Order: sequence, then C-alpha cells, then structure tokens
Amino acid sequence: MNDLMRHLLRKKIVPAVLSILFGAVLIIAGREALDLMVKVAGWFLIAGAVGLVALYFFRPDRDPSNAAITWPMAGMAALAGFVLIHFAGAVVDFFPILMGVSLVLNGLSNLAEAAVDRENRILSGVIGVLVVIFGLLIVARPGVLASAMVIYMGIFLVLSGIMDLWLLHTVKRELL
Repeated sequence: MNDLMRHLLRKKIVPAVLSILFGAVLIIAGREALDLMVKVAGWFLIAGAVGLVALYFFRPDRDPSNAAITWPMAGMAALAGFVLIHFAGAVVDFFPILMGVSLVLNGLSNLAEAAVDRENRILSGVIGVLVVIFGLLIVARPGVLASAMVIYMGIFLVLSGIMDLWLLHTVKRELL
C-alpha cells in the first residue's frame, strides 16, 4: 500500500466512523443530545476564559495594556459559558424563536412588497402569508423545530460518514 493510501486511511476513516456514531447518537437521543452539545460548548468557553487569564499571567512578555482586552474577553467567555451550561434548554429554545421572529418579519416585508409590486402581487402575497404562518408556528412551538433540526443533523452526519467510507473504499480499490 502506498503512502498516499495510508495517509488517506489514517486521516479519513476515524472521522468518518465518528461522524456515523455521532449522527446515530443525535438521531436516537434527539433533544437531550442538543442540550448536551450546548453544555459542552459552555465548558469550552469557560476553559477558553481560563486559558486567556493563564496566558495573560504566564506570558514572558506580559504587557499591562493587554489587561484591557484580556479581562473583558475572559469575563464575557466565562459568562457565556455559564449561561450555556446552566440554561442549555432555554438557549436551545431561543434560536428557533429568533428564527421564527425573523421569518415573520421577512414575511411581512414580502406582504409590503406585494402591495407595491404590480407584476408579482399574488405570488409575493402568497409567499409572504406562508412565511408569516411558518414563522408564527416556529415561535409557538420552538422545541419541535429544535428536535427536527437535531434529527436532520444526525441523518446528515450518518450519510456523510457512509459516503466518506464508500469513497475511501473506492479509492483504495482503484489504487491497489
């Protein structure tokens, strides 16, 4: 087996298998997996804040003027990490609500455009009404969108991992 093939196998098989496993966990666990991902992101933010403070204190060329940047950044990262860890469910619900509100505003903009546009008045109006209804549904039931999003991510990861393994198998067969 040549060096290129060994390099491909070493660099691609493990991520492909991990992608399949992580996707399966997202499909099976659903919303709990999303909450866990948000909490892990919070712990990473807290670790980053600690790293910023440690870097400030242990750098050999410590410049006191860097404190004006380092301390607020570390404080914001730690605060964001704390919020993500302790309010993971609220954070997960917030993003679909934000998306729903933006869809409602976009739909209202389409309706206003339909009132002005003479050529595509019906099409713009119908699309505007549908987007407003879809946005209101998301605002009313944000958890449903979050759950659907997690399942979609899981399916995508599983399919991506399978395609990577298939591609590696095909390349290996062609090279050997």
